[in-house]
Amino acid sequence: MGALTERELLSRIAAGHQDALGVLYERHVRAVYRYALVELRSREDAEDATHEVFLTFVAKAKSIVLPGDSVLPWLLVTCRNHCRNKQRAVARELAKRWSMDAAATIATSESAEEIAEFNALRRSVADAVDELTKDDRRLFELCIIGHLTYKEAAEVLGMSHGGVRNRLSRLRARLRHSIDTNQEVYPR
Repeated sequence: MGALTERELLSRIAAGHQDALGVLYERHVRAVYRYALVELRSREDAEDATHEVFLTFVAKAKSIVLPGDSVLPWLLVTCRNHCRNKQRAVARELAKRWSMDAAATIATSESAEEIAEFNALRRSVADAVDELTKDDRRLFELCIIGHLTYKEAAEVLGMSHGGVRNRLSRLRARLRHSIDTNQEVYPR
């Protein structure tokens, strides 16, 4: 079966031949996994994404049109899409938690002035976070919103404990400066 082209293997997979899937899986699983690991920075999430990519591949085998002779580009694009979906889901969950915390703070506020002050601060924080780089935003989401320890964040990001600590310290300083600047834009 190893002498078949990937187009031929794809046709066999579309016809339900599992042995053809095994051949393509062995050829490309490492590349798909490495791509997912770089995107998600978590072994568990990368394994899940790799699994999802090949499930999607089997489910769509009959409709896949290859632009070239290899299925790898299709697999990597599908992997990128799965990774982005996972990242968006994590961001939505973190934002939901942050909103719930904000709602609880507003509910316990005693005056309209406190609520207005809180809303101005929240806008300042949101503006400051929007200005962060992708990596810094991820660090913010993990440590500040998600309450991960430095060690846990280091594992997710593939960094050292000290690297996370130092980077988060600089990030907090930039956010404080940006929030102080934005507070002038959103007066109380």
